[in-house]
Amino acid sequence: MKTEEFRLFLVPTGVAAAVTSEALPLLAARYGWPPQAVETYAANRPGASPGDNACAILTDAAFRVPSARLAAAQHAAGGTVHSYEFGWPTPVRSLGACHALELAFGRDGAPGWRPWTPDDRPVMTFDVTSELTRGPRSDELALWD
Repeated sequence: MKTEEFRLFLVPTGVAAAVTSEALPLLAARYGWPPQAVETYAANRPGASPGDNACAILTDAAFRVPSARLAAAQHAAGGTVHSYEFGWPTPVRSLGACHALELAFGRDGAPGWRPWTPDDRPVMTFDVTSELTRGPRSDELALWD
């Protein structure tokens, strides 16, 4: 999963630049974002534009939350789960770490870090400096439960 998946869909089209702080609550109501989503995401991204915050919320709604739910279901069914985030931002057109940036990343079933479990939630974050983290941005993910 990329940390900024939805930027590919909103930045090149100009939609991200058009989102205003007044529009965010309207988007939240229209698309059923969790209560406090706009406030939580904005607080976690000081200085981010309203469009940047919309991209972050939509990334989680469309990609991160379903991925987390799939990981939990796979684990509950007895499967081994490894979770990662690709956070290296491309310098191209302010796309950040957008959708499809890391194509051909996966090779086999043993990536080299401990498996994901509901109690531990290790996530390998690939960025300029890569590191294994535990439940990054868990306050945002918790909003969607």
